[in-house]
Amino acid sequence: MRHSSNTLVDPAAAAPSGLFEQPVPRSLVHRASVSEVFLTSIHPDGPDRFLISAQWPRQHSFYRSRHGFHDPLIFAETIRQAGLIIGHTGYQVPLANPFILNGMEFDITPEGLARGAAPAHLMLETRCENIQRRGERLLGLEYRIDLYRDMVQVGSAHCGFTCVSPSVYRRLRGQAAGAGTGAGGDTGAGPASLCGELPPPVAPELVGQESAGDVVLSATDRPGSWLLRCDPDHPVLFDHPVDHVPGMVVLEAMRQAAFARSGGRPLLVGCAMEFLRYAELGLPTEIHAAPEPARADGTVPVRVAAAQNGDIVAQGVLRVRPDSGA
Repeated sequence: MRHSSNTLVDPAAAAPSGLFEQPVPRSLVHRASVSEVFLTSIHPDGPDRFLISAQWPRQHSFYRSRHGFHDPLIFAETIRQAGLIIGHTGYQVPLANPFILNGMEFDITPEGLARGAAPAHLMLETRCENIQRRGERLLGLEYRIDLYRDMVQVGSAHCGFTCVSPSVYRRLRGQAAGAGTGAGGDTGAGPASLCGELPPPVAPELVGQESAGDVVLSATDRPGSWLLRCDPDHPVLFDHPVDHVPGMVVLEAMRQAAFARSGGRPLLVGCAMEFLRYAELGLPTEIHAAPEPARADGTVPVRVAAAQNGDIVAQGVLRVRPDSGA
């Protein structure tokens, strides 16, 4: 796909029409609910390059649009889904093979997040690099995304994953493998027994939420630190049974912590995250957030980390634009 400056040149020329008519099969993005699928098509765009279309609803049950903006983490979820569909359709990774998210970076403009009078139609120009194979089998890769809305680039992303066979995954996870997922996956009882009793949530307005059920932080007596509230019955954050804390749950906890430390109506416009190890459902998870001095562009970096038993499981920096004011 050729483009000039930051403008996408005629995406319809690289893929058939009807890009936004229906979601891709949910199995390709590891979702149980069709309503949680944001991708609508994928097409090859040259060697190790793909053109992916996506639609963001004007409103979502969890990734809620607020103050005139789409939730920035709907972009993060779109990035995650893009890697999965590339692995399955572009590199023939079997649907049963688990993917391990190694890290995620993204930047997006307020214009890219602005909610319009109709669902947002987006194109993800994606190129893969550092592709690792064993024979014909894909072991992992990194991918870069240029995000376009209305033919204009409004964001970018960089992400990486490792994919393993079910048998390797069982060896990696040991006794935790499959815990709480049930024998049939979708029909399992869920990991609720591993999480124990949920600690009380902080006030929703402190973390940019409207419902206590969407709050993933519980207060501690340490400034800048919270405990993760891991509710396996949440219909979006735990779309299907898993044997660990999903990366998107960890990222949501960090976003809420950054919101709490920033005050006002901060808008998340960028992040650089690395996921170092699995966060276990049966262990307390501490979430830490510490704002840093504002940058020249007015955004405020917030350094975040998640830890279990004193070991960092994920860490990074979120960039927020203070008080979106919309």
